[in-house]
Amino acid sequence: MKTTLIRRLISVFAVAACSLLGLAQVQADERDDGWTPVKHLSFDEDDIEGDTLSPLGERIDSVRAAQQESLIEIRQGFEDEVAKSMEDM
Repeated sequence: MKTTLIRRLISVFAVAACSLLGLAQVQADERDDGWTPVKHLSFDEDDIEGDTLSPLGERIDSVRAAQQESLIEIRQGFEDEVAKSMEDM
């Protein structure tokens, strides 16, 4: 039980120290004129080697779903009713 309390205290102090360090870093990066430093990243060439030229496993074939007509039918005169209601507005 004593070790659990010590572990909790250590973790609380570690979190507090990390947050204070992060706050100090943010304040150091910001200036009064709004300028922030630009970060430049550079990437070197990497050689990637491998011996498998195709994916492992079995091929899976699937059947496309059938094309169906719409199940919603617009009733006769619906477009005229909508146009008339728009005119009444």
